[in-house]
Amino acid sequence: MKKILSTILIICLMTLSVFAQKSVLLKGKWKFKDVGDKEKMDSMTLKGANILFSNSEIEFAEDGKLTYNPLAGNPNSAFLGTWALNKEETKLSIEITHPLTGKSQITEWGINGLSVNELTLNFGSVVIIYDKVKTDKEIREIQIKEKLKGPLEFSEGLAALEINSKWGFIDKTGKEIIQFKYDFAENFKNGLAKVRIGTYPHYKYGFINKKGNEVIPLKYDDVGNLSEGLISVNIGNMFGFVDSTGKEIIPLIYGGTWDFREGLAMVRNGPFGVGKCGFIDKKGNVIIPLKYEMGDEGFKEGMALVVLEGKYGFIDKNGTEVIAPKYEFAFSFKDGIAVVNLDSKWGGIDNKGNVKIPIIYDNSDDGFKDGLLMLVKDKLMGFVDKTGKTVIPFKYSNAKNFNQGLAAVEIDNKWGFIDKTGKTIIPFNFSEASDFYQGLAPVQLNDKWGFIDKTGKTIIPFQYDAAYSLTNGGLRVKLKGQYIDLDKSGKEIK
Repeated sequence: MKKILSTILIICLMTLSVFAQKSVLLKGKWKFKDVGDKEKMDSMTLKGANILFSNSEIEFAEDGKLTYNPLAGNPNSAFLGTWALNKEETKLSIEITHPLTGKSQITEWGINGLSVNELTLNFGSVVIIYDKVKTDKEIREIQIKEKLKGPLEFSEGLAALEINSKWGFIDKTGKEIIQFKYDFAENFKNGLAKVRIGTYPHYKYGFINKKGNEVIPLKYDDVGNLSEGLISVNIGNMFGFVDSTGKEIIPLIYGGTWDFREGLAMVRNGPFGVGKCGFIDKKGNVIIPLKYEMGDEGFKEGMALVVLEGKYGFIDKNGTEVIAPKYEFAFSFKDGIAVVNLDSKWGGIDNKGNVKIPIIYDNSDDGFKDGLLMLVKDKLMGFVDKTGKTVIPFKYSNAKNFNQGLAAVEIDNKWGFIDKTGKTIIPFNFSEASDFYQGLAPVQLNDKWGFIDKTGKTIIPFQYDAAYSLTNGGLRVKLKGQYIDLDKSGKEIK
């Protein structure tokens, strides 16, 4: 007896579950898909059904209210009403009120079928099939799943992502953590993410935390990065600094500000080309007078590049001009060497102003990469070390910097790859080549692009009109005017 009662109880619970599921499934918006059972209708009925329902849309709200629109997309054609299911949830009662006459009409429809994606209703011999209209959230969830198949750059457990022109944040499972409501967003750094609302020229920037709370209000025309505890901000043409809580630390009184580096920040006391630059500390005290025409954003390796009367030089943190402004151009220090230009020739100096790379070259890169500096001499390119010694001879008509131990170089209109000793690793077979990134390099052969590995083996065939390595580790190609993202095996990421 107990067994029979238990079985009956289980059947009842299952039945209730199905009914409840039907009620839940019905809620939402549905759009006309097709007329069903066409073979059972005469031509006149079929034609009438298509005319009445082919553009229709119906939405069932949780509170029993209903919106029926015979002309989907036109809000002026919508009818309001109510809906209810019978006890067995096999029939649907719909009451619609005419917006002009105020008269109500009740119709009863049979539910022939109901699933997550499809609803089939019948009214007499007329059978109408509707497709479920996905909500914005559902569409985002589908798009996020597709994005997760490709390369995404996560930072502090979250990734900034753009869906349908709006930015939000997801975790590594694809769960939406911060609503997609921003017009731009950057990844989190030190617990904060830069976000923007508005379109040009009415941008407003601020910062949010990982809960999506605005820590620094979105009221600034631009913001810098959180650097040494402070953030450069501006409203209009006035710049200052706030801390990571949004508190104003240095008033917005400058014509330009840059991020703090090594304890000091470069500031300008007027518009570009008019104002003079100097340096302040984190309390806003002027440490180095505002007398320079410009600089290179701040201190690097204890030295700051400055310009005085059109000449480039370097100062230390006391404001001492360690290297007097005398160069026609210069780059900031990298690995103890600054690339400089004097009398239209290029070379390199140390932090005392001693020449380490003879100033005899026709052109130069901005600094050392992987321990080598790329230079130009007599229209040919080569590489020197920090002592100025030529490590790779000046024999290449074109060259790119070393990346992952290899550099793309060109001889006789053909590109190949060399190592840091100058040894040819990948033969000169290509009409164009780009840097290696995460083990692959885009190269061109017979007017088509593909990807090779560091042994020269073709990994992705030469069949594309263009090819690129993305900074997030992904690959992008162009084919017949369309851009396509690929994984490292060459499989398309949709």
